[in-house]
Amino acid sequence: MTDPLLTVMLIEDDDDDRVIIEDLIEGITTWDIEFDCVSTYEEGLEAVEQNRHDVYLIDYRLGRHSGIDLVREAIRRGCTRPLFILTGQGGHEVDVQASDSGAAGYLEMGHLDSVLLERSIRFGLGSHRSAASHAHSVARPGDLQLQIALARGATVRDAAKAAGVAERTAHRRLTDPAFRAEVDRIREELRLKIVEQVATQLSGEQFSAPDSELPSDG
Repeated sequence: MTDPLLTVMLIEDDDDDRVIIEDLIEGITTWDIEFDCVSTYEEGLEAVEQNRHDVYLIDYRLGRHSGIDLVREAIRRGCTRPLFILTGQGGHEVDVQASDSGAAGYLEMGHLDSVLLERSIRFGLGSHRSAASHAHSVARPGDLQLQIALARGATVRDAAKAAGVAERTAHRRLTDPAFRAEVDRIREELRLKIVEQVATQLSGEQFSAPDSELPSDG
């Protein structure tokens, strides 16, 4: 029986750290791992947006951007896979940043080995599958109304009132990356609908313009 396949994407701009991670991954025997790597924030964002890998390992520093920036933007764009921050130096601040961004966790390079990496990935996969299952099976009262109101530009207070929920509940729901991603999706749908309506209106006005307003041939 072959081991299950796991696809891992590393977003890392330091060649030495890339080699270290690659060696650690080779030491994992739980899965048959396909390993890919990109080195810039832009390449990393493109990769996570495609959502084709099972796990993403993201360097804390990526040029003028940070791995935290990438995690937030990836989740905003709909990435549903575990995203781990790799850092050379951990601590409470990095822990809080990673947690607030929606990352599955952070891993300190100086204390990382194959066993810890395997365990972190395994727990990350399990947590995300559990969260995805829960999100699909439980619809919280007022969520849709709240998301639509926020997508239309309402303040949190006004959106909560429209949805019939407490303002603190609305703030709490906004800490959920999946909830925020749905708000962004609805907002984009509304924007595209408005653009389409305006384009249709302008097209109709063009074809109904008086002859005197149409350009002449000379």
